[in-house]
Amino acid sequence: AGFSPDGSIAKESPLLAVWDIAAGADGSIYLAEGEWDSYDGSIRRIDPQGILGTMWIDTSSLPTPFFIDLGPDGSL
Repeated sequence: AGFSPDGSIAKESPLLAVWDIAAGADGSIYLAEGEWDSYDGSIRRIDPQGILGTMWIDTSSLPTPFFIDLGPDGSL
């Protein structure tokens, strides 16, 4: 597994460890992704067309996100 670039086709893209998943009202899927023992976590989005993108990434100060949730207004 590894970090796939934005714009990749999600079903063909390797991911880091996926810790949590949330579904958006528009059909998007949000993933809390990262390695459990490091500071290289991200929140990734798969849009309704199946394209992978990054919503948030941090490689320096915050631990890997293990949980994700969407508010009623769609906010992360």
